[in-house]
Amino acid sequence: MTSVRQSNVDRGKYRQRCREALSGHIYDKLGINVKPSEVRLNPRAPDPYAWEFLSEQEEFLRRIFAKKLSDHSINTYKLLCDEVGVTFEAVSKAPSAPNPDVGISLGCSEKSFTLRIAELEKETARLYAESCEWRDIAKAESELRKEAEIRADQLQQSS
Repeated sequence: MTSVRQSNVDRGKYRQRCREALSGHIYDKLGINVKPSEVRLNPRAPDPYAWEFLSEQEEFLRRIFAKKLSDHSINTYKLLCDEVGVTFEAVSKAPSAPNPDVGISLGCSEKSFTLRIAELEKETARLYAESCEWRDIAKAESELRKEAEIRADQLQQSS
């Protein structure tokens, strides 16, 4: 009778936890119930979800997601559990025509990375324009103050 190595038992436990975390994320994000045993890093064509990555981590995560979940190490399972919803997320494969009046209607409360990035870029542009306006106002007021000080000095000297 052969005994199972403890490292293999531990790896199986972490893999199961990872599957459960990914399954839970898919449900929370998309409202789609996928059994943990059916979660895939590289979903098949009939699977209703796909994975989307933050651009800074995309190259690194694509290498992880290119393999089967069962082919990874404990450290990768831990990484996936920690980073799900942070550097990668589940997105719907279902094609939907975007309607600006409705917004995203995936049955979830969180926004996708792409939408959040677009919002942040728009906010950054707005804040930059506003800061430029304030800089110009401050510069103009500084020049007026300098002129007023010069006039005050001239008036004091002529008195």
